[in-house]
Amino acid sequence: MDKDIYKDTDTIALMIEDYTNAPDNDEARAAVVAELAEQLDKTVASIRGVLVKQGVYKAKVRTTKNGATIVKKFELVTDISALMLVELTESEAESLEKSTKTTLKKILATLACVEDAINDHKDIISAE
Repeated sequence: MDKDIYKDTDTIALMIEDYTNAPDNDEARAAVVAELAEQLDKTVASIRGVLVKQGVYKAKVRTTKNGATIVKKFELVTDISALMLVELTESEAESLEKSTKTTLKKILATLACVEDAINDHKDIISAE
């Protein structure tokens, strides 16, 4: 009789242990999932489903063609909002999020430079 891996706590514990003990990189985790699938005679998707349900699965890190980590527009807008001297309303943030990523990155870089300049000259600013 074929074991139901979704109900067998010993098998689930073994899967979690093997997966969490794997080196923390996409290739190693994918290899563990493939190995578990072969050992248990299940599909990779089935093993991944169990690990997701158990809250231990880590999705592959998505990267651009250049190998850089993908940053979502929402994250850029959040970073921009944090650097601004005034708080953005929800509608302003939504409007800003409609800009291109290139524009958002330029705005963020500029605000970061301004913040650095202010921090570098705090002693002069506070003396005035």
